[in-house]
Amino acid sequence: MKGNKKRPRDGAGSETTHVPAAASTANTEKYDAFFQFLLGVTEREFFHTYFEKKPLHFKRSGPADFFRNTTPPLCSSPLQWSGDLMRRVCRDKSLMFTTDINIVKYKQDEKKRVPFQLSGRVDEPTLSACIKEGWSVRFLRPHEHSPSMAEFVSTIEEVFQCSSGVNSYWTPKGSQGFAPHYDDVDVFLLQLEGSKRWRLHEAPLPSDRLSRHSSEDYKPNEIGPAMITTTLRAGDVLYMPRGTVHQGDTYATDPQEDSLHVTFSAFQMHSMADMLLRITQFQIETLAANNVDWRLSFNWRDQSVGGCTRRRFPRTVSVGTAVRTTNLMRSVLPMITTTLRAGDVLYMPRGTVHQGDTYATDPQEDSLHVTFSAFQMHSMADMLLRITQFQIETLAANNVDWRRGVPRSWFRTLGAAYGRGFAEETGVCALHPQDASVRAANLKRIRTLVTELNDALQSAAAIDNGVDRYALDVLAKAQPPVATSGLNATVEYPTLTIDHCVKLASSNCLRLVMYVPEEAQVFHNGHNSRVCLETSLGHLRFEREFAAAVATLMSSFPTAVRVGDLPMPFEEEQDANDNRLLLVQSLLEARVLVVAK
Repeated sequence: MKGNKKRPRDGAGSETTHVPAAASTANTEKYDAFFQFLLGVTEREFFHTYFEKKPLHFKRSGPADFFRNTTPPLCSSPLQWSGDLMRRVCRDKSLMFTTDINIVKYKQDEKKRVPFQLSGRVDEPTLSACIKEGWSVRFLRPHEHSPSMAEFVSTIEEVFQCSSGVNSYWTPKGSQGFAPHYDDVDVFLLQLEGSKRWRLHEAPLPSDRLSRHSSEDYKPNEIGPAMITTTLRAGDVLYMPRGTVHQGDTYATDPQEDSLHVTFSAFQMHSMADMLLRITQFQIETLAANNVDWRLSFNWRDQSVGGCTRRRFPRTVSVGTAVRTTNLMRSVLPMITTTLRAGDVLYMPRGTVHQGDTYATDPQEDSLHVTFSAFQMHSMADMLLRITQFQIETLAANNVDWRRGVPRSWFRTLGAAYGRGFAEETGVCALHPQDASVRAANLKRIRTLVTELNDALQSAAAIDNGVDRYALDVLAKAQPPVATSGLNATVEYPTLTIDHCVKLASSNCLRLVMYVPEEAQVFHNGHNSRVCLETSLGHLRFEREFAAAVATLMSSFPTAVRVGDLPMPFEEEQDANDNRLLLVQSLLEARVLVVAK
């Protein structure tokens, strides 16, 4: 309920009071204890020497059941997870393949991972039988079944100021469960039972370092020699920065024995790029909420002839009655009361409040109408969101500074409650005085990235590439072309010659994109399902020399083009004609090309 502005409390807005914060020395001491427990180093040593830089294997000299009998700092009990507990949970709970458990095996002869089963319920007898037969078991989210594991996840989240997760891996002796790969998370691997050999490899490409996305499985010839080969025994811990290629097995352990380890993750999608994505998304949505120009649609037809025309007076039309207009720029739409009869049509702009009934119709009768919608999430703001997202992804792929983790101080220094405006309004500042310089440094770092992003967005090429991604999103949801998928369409694949004339099935049936070197890629909706997003967007890949011919078909629509006239830069005319026919035949089979009568 809104009312008059409350009178400020005495002193509010005139003198700022700082909310007390824990002493930094106390935080340092408790975090040092945590890192000593986990990795055998101080907090400072970990972040200065290892974090996001290189792996660390902490070989513990304590007993094999160390984790089971030692309470971690900041927790209330030791970690309770074991092979027996895994079987018991599987017996007592309804767990599903893929969702809760993966049972897999790495086939050495084929150099690939194969699953035991992808769907259905996992029962304890099946799990035990698979373990005896040499299958590896990945148990997802064991903290959901173990309060002590949940405590440790919460502790990691406090220490690193980001979300965390945990998975459990059981590997029978003399086997390997997973192919070489890297993850999109920083990994803290705790060996709980048995032992396991690990081989760690450098990321294949510079862009893989601190990657924000997990890799596909690698074959041995796709990665270099191991930079680290080490064996983890019960009680040991291995830290790996994201992007570290790794593979583990129990072939070479001495003695050969079953292995159980858990991996606690951190910094998944928690890079500076991810923070900038959220900041820009919020700012664009704020601009759209306060400025109608950001909510207007992009008029593609007007744009093609020289600029986007803003239609400030869209029409509300009832066929068979007088045309009425509304002005979107007014704060309140005028009231319209009208009756639609069979054959009439009513257009309403987005945001038009409406209600319909059959009380007052004359005669009173049943009613059936259909509504066709357009421009859902298709405003200038939505396009800018996609362009900005693509550019941030591009910057992150090409600059490791964008892939670095968000500073741990972000949670206690950034946000409205830590800003000057909040302090001036309330007289209270959540920012500890000791953190003022940290806040300034964090803001400076973000502003530096924002400036870099703004500079990149001034490039027409950056905008074009971002719009291409937006267009693919739209194309993926589109219905297939009427000319090739409608009621009267005939699907024919005639034997074409260079004298045939062809044209695209519609003006919006395909998109030519050029962001992969040496390739011209065509995405199309020719095989789209009538059920939105039920099928994947069609994708054709050609050599870059094919691009001019595709562009000619696009620019010539709706006029048909003779196949032999399509530009194809090959020295031999026969080679050019063969490639012309290859292109048009591919587009014909994709159902985005028709042969002119």
